Amino acid sequence: MQYIALQRDNIAVVQPKAVMFSCMDSRVIMTRMLQTDVGDVFVVRNAGNLVPNKDSLTYDTVTTEPGAVELGCVINDIRHVLVCGHSDCKVSNLHMLVDRGFF
Repeated sequence: MQYIALQRDNIAVVQPKAVMFSCMDSRVIMTRMLQTDVGDVFVVRNAGNLVPNKDSLTYDTVTTEPGAVELGCVINDIRHVLVCGHSDCKVSNLHMLVDRGFF
């Protein structure tokens, strides 16, 4: 019990400076790219680093991106939102093909 109490006393208060949307591609390592430590940035990873438009959401849509923005920007008063893509993203390539009428 003493060990648990000591561990809780040593936990640093997390105060991230940004919310970042990133692709879930395992080749993209956000903390290394930004040269930050764990807890410096809220990172939301999904296929293609997409943030859905509010007009595309319905009452039965399940997505976590709006919640991440609210948690970071409204609750924790974060002022920076980053959306980071990478080259040869398969999801972005697929979106371009769909837009061009290949699918």
